[in-house]
Amino acid sequence: MHRIGLRSSHAASRLAASLRSRFSSALNGLSFVASLCPLDISPSGHLRGHCALQLFDNPCIGVLRATCQHPQDDFFCVSQIFSTHSPFPQKAAPAGVQGSLYIESLSRSSVTFTGGLQQADGNLVMSVSRTFVRVREDRTGTVRSHPFNDGERSALAPHVIPAALNSRPLRFGCSGGIEGCSDGEDVFGTVFTVPSLPNFENSGRHLDHGVLMGLAMDAAALRRPDNDECKVKAGEGARAGTTAAAGKITYEKSFGVGVELVCFANETGQRSRIEDAKGVVLCSAEWSWGR
Repeated sequence: MHRIGLRSSHAASRLAASLRSRFSSALNGLSFVASLCPLDISPSGHLRGHCALQLFDNPCIGVLRATCQHPQDDFFCVSQIFSTHSPFPQKAAPAGVQGSLYIESLSRSSVTFTGGLQQADGNLVMSVSRTFVRVREDRTGTVRSHPFNDGERSALAPHVIPAALNSRPLRFGCSGGIEGCSDGEDVFGTVFTVPSLPNFENSGRHLDHGVLMGLAMDAAALRRPDNDECKVKAGEGARAGTTAAAGKITYEKSFGVGVELVCFANETGQRSRIEDAKGVVLCSAEWSWGR
């Protein structure tokens, strides 16, 4: 009930038809309305990062499917960033948010989207950035990145934010590093291990990236020390350390059901990663807490 649509190629294809006329220019971008449920909001009143990223699933995929209509095309999210801004009023139950979406950059076979979610009063709730790679199976059945052809690039290029505007609010502050992440040597420890269950799988028959992000965030939060930064935030009575203020996650490998997921985090909870039982890194993440 709280998503823009089903996370499936059919839903994305239906959405793509409505996006063709709406996604007209980079400056206007794409606007959409997303409804929320109470579980999307953290105890501190902020929208949860992984929920915000999921709200951009169908708009991003819809734009790509509106342009790339080959039946064998698929789009893998390889990196995503979120940054938390204004909380919702404590006594207000937010019914929804207004979303804006732009193309930040276009490369040989990938597209980076940037966007934001706003309250009804115009306050920015969350800024996001998501990078998708266009893939297709070759004759051997191997999934490989597939470049955009000239026609597809011509269709997407006008929607890319001009370089001169990249430092303006259109980017929603998502392009820089994650604040609070140290560059020192990290000591990672195993936090917990879980199996990849059938309900973790998405329509592409690999583990949903939103699930991975949630597990990586949980690992970091559980390892985070109980210091002053984790205590009461702004008199709200909620622990600031339980919800990340900003995060960046990079996906290294896709896989399906039945894989054991080993979740690690460093001693400060600023970095985490997920491996399979053989030590193959599936994703890595950086977090900023209590901002």
